[in-house]
Amino acid sequence: MPPADAGRRFPDVRGLHTLQADLHQHTVFSDGVVWPHVRVAEARADELDVIAITDHLEWQPHQADLPNPDRNRGYEIARAASKLPDGLSEGDLWILERRAAGDEAAIAAQHILSAKPDSGPPPAPRRPVLVLPGAEITRGHSQHGRPALGHVSALLVADVNRLLLSDPLEVLQEVRRQDGFAFWNHPWSSPPPGDGVCRLGPWHDGLIRQGLISGIEIANDRSFSEEAFRMALEHDLTMIGSSDIHGLIGAEHPLDRGRLRPITLVFAEDRTEAAVKHALRSRHTAVCFRQTLIGRPEWIEPLLQACLSAGTGHYQPEPGAFSVQERPTTSVLRVQIRNASGLALLLRGTGPYSIVGDPGPIPVPAHSYVDVAALTGTRLQHADLRFEVLNGLIAPRRHPEVVLPVSIADQEVS
Repeated sequence: MPPADAGRRFPDVRGLHTLQADLHQHTVFSDGVVWPHVRVAEARADELDVIAITDHLEWQPHQADLPNPDRNRGYEIARAASKLPDGLSEGDLWILERRAAGDEAAIAAQHILSAKPDSGPPPAPRRPVLVLPGAEITRGHSQHGRPALGHVSALLVADVNRLLLSDPLEVLQEVRRQDGFAFWNHPWSSPPPGDGVCRLGPWHDGLIRQGLISGIEIANDRSFSEEAFRMALEHDLTMIGSSDIHGLIGAEHPLDRGRLRPITLVFAEDRTEAAVKHALRSRHTAVCFRQTLIGRPEWIEPLLQACLSAGTGHYQPEPGAFSVQERPTTSVLRVQIRNASGLALLLRGTGPYSIVGDPGPIPVPAHSYVDVAALTGTRLQHADLRFEVLNGLIAPRRHPEVVLPVSIADQEVS
């Protein structure tokens, strides 16, 4: 049985960690409706490893109630929240830190009425979440004689305030000066006409060629764009999938209805900001949208090979079976196909051996297994079962394949 908290996890591949990331999220510091702490709590509940706070630079509808002179503030609050141990408030942690430093005077000066935590070093968070700094550049109209930029997220910048420039080209150049990473958000809905079709005009093509835009969302919220996927492959762009969440993730992507938020799988050397930046720049990503894995074959194929495995096969008839296929000379190979990931996978046989039983696709539940019977023609000592993974994409409308080696037990037939 899988562990109770197995979640939507994926195996590590090619010697790298498979990190789950949501790199496009909003808070009350732009047009979101939650405090940054909530984004961290949601990430922990969804077992994410990395999130980015990407509040709009320009769109600040809460200014009357929440003046925002420092565009880094949402990130800073989320980052502090990510370091909070479970069960401790920000105030509790502050007390522990002051007490560990021997600064009882600072605690007394606050006139704190609540019970003070015991002394000692603060415990580590149960599930650390790496929070990345970022911002969303939002230009829906032409400016400075240039076409509309649309929406672009800038990650891993040192100071978001320095991006507050009127010329969108200068904004992207500032992102590069700060050694940041920029990706094009939902290009099928912005810039105009925003009719659901992803188009690459001369303006954005030039930005890509200059390296000012290095990634592209192929999935955003509840939509996936086949054209954006094709564009990522053709123009060597990093593939991103994100929630673009403004409200509560549990309300917009309720797990009890199977509506998982889109995420980016980042294949990184470790769980650090530098390693994530290197992975994004190296295009070491894939996307999980709803129940489908999407990405380049060099990542999707080894990931699926790591997810799926076959147990030891056997030809021994089942007791009490009387069908032709169950006679002692049967060549029906019985094997257990296991899925080590948190995503149910849908298989269709493609190899030389016919699959016996249900003619439809074979669902392999998350963190579980399914029994499969294959007609091998003769009794073998080893077989390679080949399957197409129907909820995987390595190009528009093209599914990846996996090969599952099966060792066959040498059993006496009773």
